[in-house]
Amino acid sequence: MRILIVCQYYYPEKVTITPIAENLVKRGHQVSVVTGLPNYGLDGIPNPYRGLSYEERNGVKIHRVWLRPRKKGKLSLILNYLSFNFSSRRFLSRLKEEFDVVYSMSMSPVMSVEGACTYARKHGIPHVLHCLDLWPESAVVAGNVNPEHLLYRILYRWSRKIYLGADEILISSPSFKDYFVSTLRMPSSNISYLPQPPLIEADEEARPAKDVELPEGFNLVYAGNVGKLQLIEEMIEAVGKLPKEKPFHFHVIGTGANFEAAERKAKELGIQDRVLFHGPKSVAEVSSFYEKADMILVSLRSGASPVYKTIPNKLITSLACGKPIFALIAGDGRALLEQIGGSLIVDQIGEKIVAGLETAMFLDEETKKAMGEANREAFEKRFAFEKVMDQLEAAIVSAKK
Repeated sequence: MRILIVCQYYYPEKVTITPIAENLVKRGHQVSVVTGLPNYGLDGIPNPYRGLSYEERNGVKIHRVWLRPRKKGKLSLILNYLSFNFSSRRFLSRLKEEFDVVYSMSMSPVMSVEGACTYARKHGIPHVLHCLDLWPESAVVAGNVNPEHLLYRILYRWSRKIYLGADEILISSPSFKDYFVSTLRMPSSNISYLPQPPLIEADEEARPAKDVELPEGFNLVYAGNVGKLQLIEEMIEAVGKLPKEKPFHFHVIGTGANFEAAERKAKELGIQDRVLFHGPKSVAEVSSFYEKADMILVSLRSGASPVYKTIPNKLITSLACGKPIFALIAGDGRALLEQIGGSLIVDQIGEKIVAGLETAMFLDEETKKAMGEANREAFEKRFAFEKVMDQLEAAIVSAKK
């Protein structure tokens, strides 16, 4: 099949759409991607990509359109989103290539895939929209939009129009369907759950990970975005209340909007020896930390919004590591981990987090090994990359029929 993929993000940005596109090529499909100039998680647009409009990588044809790179501040983020929306729609309106199906991945915001709807409608081909983030709900949760204001109503109508423009919607968490039906007032007949494929290394050559030596004692590792929703500051406060008799180390890998606040919190509490910040690392390097860890932290702030009920990609990749999970999570993610049985799940209340960490510190090796094996087995059965790709390919192919 000839597949057109539309997604604002692509390699060298660390996003799951890259291995998806390359895997579809390996499965015999012709794949073209319309994406932006890389800047997410990077220090601006890398020099090799400035002015680059087309490239081929691992069999994928990649069309890059201009966008305003992300900088600090909400205005910069809005301009980043709007510039890609405009540039991609303009490019797709002029694209002469013919395709059998359009597959779009909506991370944030859904407006980034509007061009996919336009192209599919113009050429009379099906559009499969893979929804990893709910709009406009995500803007509300982030505190950027008040549901009572006109801006929310504009975003609501805009989002709903885009979702309605898709022939098939794949959702990354089962509870997303409730939002589509009850809030967006959409039919459920074309909405189906598909696990988000785990993020795998997408570098041209797999970079060998440097072996890491973690300190003596209990080592809890977190790797990912350090933002408001990840509860890192709450974790640091809990670590500060742990008894000093047994060595404990909380490793934070990554960066984000709350990174500096988290560093300040550890310094204020005088626990820089227990909370260690490592900055961003490659997927391979993170794997080395996970391999030596006693437990992996999976955290997502709870709340009434369906955004808080999602199954984050981090949960799936953590299952793959074969390690026990320390979980501060609700909704679909909590239900999944309870079903698997390889996690210590803790309510998001200060004293309960402290009690949970104390329990984790004193788990015996046999128990931790059994928990890790349960997580790895669940990953292999339900979330392994090739298994998810089998389902994704089937959804794309069936949309053409």
